[in-house]
Amino acid sequence: MRLSADFIKKLNYPKLAGLEKVLMVDVFPHKVVFSYIRRNDSLLHLSIDKWDGQLTVLAFAEYELDAALSQLHAAITQFLEDNKIELPYTVIGINEFKTTAVPVPADTEDTELWFTENLHKLIPGGKENDFTFAYRKDFTDENSIWFSTVLVRNDLLERMLYNIPVNLVKLMGIYAFPLFMRCNEVADCLYIGLSGHKMFYHYCSPQLPRFSGEDYIEQLSEHYLRNTFLELQNKISSAGKNNRAVQHIFLSADQDASAIAERAARYVFTGSSMNNGFADIPGSAVASALAAQHILASLDALLNLLPEKHYHVYREGIERQLTSRLILAGGIVVFLLLFIVQAAEFGLNAKAESIDEQSTGISSQSMQMEKLKTENNTFRKNLLFLEKLKGHQNRYSPVIKQISLIINNRTCLTNVALREKTETLVTVELTGYAFTQQDVADFISALELNKIFKSVALIHSVRSDGEEIPEEIAMPQTELVKFLLSASYVTN
Repeated sequence: MRLSADFIKKLNYPKLAGLEKVLMVDVFPHKVVFSYIRRNDSLLHLSIDKWDGQLTVLAFAEYELDAALSQLHAAITQFLEDNKIELPYTVIGINEFKTTAVPVPADTEDTELWFTENLHKLIPGGKENDFTFAYRKDFTDENSIWFSTVLVRNDLLERMLYNIPVNLVKLMGIYAFPLFMRCNEVADCLYIGLSGHKMFYHYCSPQLPRFSGEDYIEQLSEHYLRNTFLELQNKISSAGKNNRAVQHIFLSADQDASAIAERAARYVFTGSSMNNGFADIPGSAVASALAAQHILASLDALLNLLPEKHYHVYREGIERQLTSRLILAGGIVVFLLLFIVQAAEFGLNAKAESIDEQSTGISSQSMQMEKLKTENNTFRKNLLFLEKLKGHQNRYSPVIKQISLIINNRTCLTNVALREKTETLVTVELTGYAFTQQDVADFISALELNKIFKSVALIHSVRSDGEEIPEEIAMPQTELVKFLLSASYVTN
């Protein structure tokens, strides 16, 4: 299962899981750029929406590479040693890729199968087995679902994975960093990356398909770059069939070209912000910062080119870390509730004793005595209620704990309902999604094998298409099985 960033609605669980720093390794044809990045928000900022995305680059370096990437292993090792970094969560950036916006028919049932069967149309002269692809849903119109798609040669991925010291890093993903601009509902954003004599651009708008492209830069002069940027501005206007201004520009360039590229961009794109929020980020690390901002906010696997067998190793570790922290937080909450209950119990006992003493000394005043007796009875009822609450405070903790241990990586729960039948019997109803009916059956078997649950029964299980699945459930396929189970739990 791929745990959704909306596991709790809009929860920023990378922060809760302790993922505050990430090593971004941006690999170009002839160099590699390292950026060890930390997020700056406090632990109280748990929402993705509330995080302003401020980042700090703790360490930065550039190294030369050969075309075969054989020096990548030594460069990563050297950077980690120089900066005394141990086993960092690491994301690799790849810059030799093709990307395009692809319309998929709205009635397509299996999106991944559609991409596999039509991949050759996106690769002129290429074979399906020569490429790895990933895609991300952008928006839907009347007839199609539009996806951003990225393709990378398999031989390049293999060379990259071969030269990464997997014993020194926790490899989380391989991405095309420039594709991770997080545009809001009104802003048009443009990324421009200059490396050597190559320019890559990526434009995203809330109302238009994303589009990207490459141009060859004959000379790195301000005059030439102005003309190049003017042509790019015309492409954006043509794509949108309007004269919309670009609100935010993110510019990444080699150190020797950074100043003239910024002057040329400001000349052409007047009124646009430049590297908004990344003022302290080195110029050649802007693409890394864009990707880090996204990854540190949510750990989805969209456009991740890392083979699944590598990806799940550290993703599952992060999720286990998150589960441990949530259990610890739950324990702290229970402890605080216990403290409040005991404090209230102590206060009510003291009040009851005080009322008893007053009642004994006012035997001649019957009306006041009746009033005090009424107050005393009220306080004692409250005391009995608190004692009952205290006795039930740990009643449901074993249920939640066992469910978190049983659930597998092919099942997702959306609701857990607990209903008391008697003083000792509780009925548990579990609602969720699974990839297949077999996965539902495996989950039922796991519940039955756990001695804490009795009378496990399947109420219903139906196949659901993508439109029925809530948006907060992020699964790697849109056709799932929705199920409802019930079981009994006998409390002590």
